[in-house]
Amino acid sequence: MIDSSRVVQELDYIGSQFQKFQPLEDDHDAPVAPRSATVQEGPIFKTICSAVIYDDLLRQVRIWTRMGYKPYEIQRELNQRFAPIFSLQKELEEEEDPIDIEED
Repeated sequence: MIDSSRVVQELDYIGSQFQKFQPLEDDHDAPVAPRSATVQEGPIFKTICSAVIYDDLLRQVRIWTRMGYKPYEIQRELNQRFAPIFSLQKELEEEEDPIDIEED
């Protein structure tokens, strides 16, 4: 026989322990800093695990595939979604100056 009140107590305890140790954000690689050191001036950069990015992209592609979209339609949508990133990447590549090596 299962004691339902005991099960509820255990689940409440597990839930409280999980929330106690669960990170607030998806900062897998971010070092833990003291609270006073987190206040800084300037731009703030947040980290995210690449698995989260891939999971999101692959999930969306699976959904589109199940909805009957063709591969070229999915690729076109992804290209549109990431167009700002592609243009920024191209801009940065154009700004890079190749190192000129002079021979003596």
